[in-house]
Amino acid sequence: DRGVGTFGGSEDHTAILCSQPDTLGQFRYCPTKFEANAAMPQGWLFALGVSGVVAEKTGAAQVLYNRASLRARTLVDAWNAAGEGDQVYLAPILASAGDAPQRLRQAITDGHGEFTADELELRLSHFETEDALVEPAATALAAADLDTFSTWVARSQQWTEKVLGNQVPETVMLADTARDFGAAAASAFGAGFGGCVWALVCAGEAADFLQRWSNGYHARFPNHVSKSRFFTSPAGPAAFILNLSTESAGV
Repeated sequence: DRGVGTFGGSEDHTAILCSQPDTLGQFRYCPTKFEANAAMPQGWLFALGVSGVVAEKTGAAQVLYNRASLRARTLVDAWNAAGEGDQVYLAPILASAGDAPQRLRQAITDGHGEFTADELELRLSHFETEDALVEPAATALAAADLDTFSTWVARSQQWTEKVLGNQVPETVMLADTARDFGAAAASAFGAGFGGCVWALVCAGEAADFLQRWSNGYHARFPNHVSKSRFFTSPAGPAAFILNLSTESAGV
């Protein structure tokens, strides 16, 4: 991202500009493309757990963050270097032919750039897994099939922890305990290396859930009590202007 020093996607920008109330949007990125909307299941909302761990994008954290992104770019470079084409993004490569994943794996058997074959294979497997679970997860959510939705979200979180490697103990615990305390699904989100976790919870049980969730977190990580935050939110709108002038307030 320009001025930040990290190689990120466009998720934040898209959410800021394209969100709709009580609706979850499904987009494809690089380039950004709208795919579908799904209504939030009636009677459910999001609980947000802010870990209090700042998701640094400088120094050592910046290097770790960028390595995940650079591995995807290196996969594209390896494909192009093998004479397979002149692609810019990984997704079109994998969708270009039935045997494209196999041919890409052949192109990275000796590694490429600064990454080993194993590092690139893990990143490719993660990309394939995440890409494949979006559609069934979105379909389950649109049908209010929260059990199936939970399964797909849990799989995504597991791969994020084990393969992408951008989670910290605090966000791992928040995702795990959210499900233990009754959330239909929970996952870390954002750049990783800190930040927040969302949990899908029943609106009527949200207050009790937040209390147990925050108490459990503070007992495990008392040093984050002052900076962590726990609250609920519906699926909100895009950015808008809030007029707080005295005239509009009737003062």
